[in-house]
Amino acid sequence: MRAREALCAGEGSSALAMAGGHIDRVRAEHVFLASAQGDLLGKRLVARVAESLGIGIVTLVHVFNPRMLVLGGGVSRNWHMLAPGVHRVLRERAFPEFLEGFAITISAFGDDVGLVGAAALVLQVTGVRPGRPPGRSPGRR
Repeated sequence: MRAREALCAGEGSSALAMAGGHIDRVRAEHVFLASAQGDLLGKRLVARVAESLGIGIVTLVHVFNPRMLVLGGGVSRNWHMLAPGVHRVLRERAFPEFLEGFAITISAFGDDVGLVGAAALVLQVTGVRPGRPPGRSPGRR
């Protein structure tokens, strides 16, 4: 984690105090909170994450040309802080025609998006539909 590296190198940040003074306990949520409170290291790290995420999204847009990208997990919790940087990168790096009609939205499942996706995949692969016992077709009683 870049925050830990910076802290080990002697940079100061309120994220360290939030982690009880233990560098090994510094987590992303500390960095985002520190950034929101004006912490310079936190702001720099959040800007770097937004730029990296933006570059990744540009690549996805150029390769797959999706109409929508749904983000979840930790990104969804902090999207309000990442969105300006991500959108700046999209404007600067993506071919404009790829962005026409393209939208980024946040999953309603938040941190549980991975679990919900895994469950949906299991249901799809096994053919089980929620609310219906396995092995029974819709017309049988």
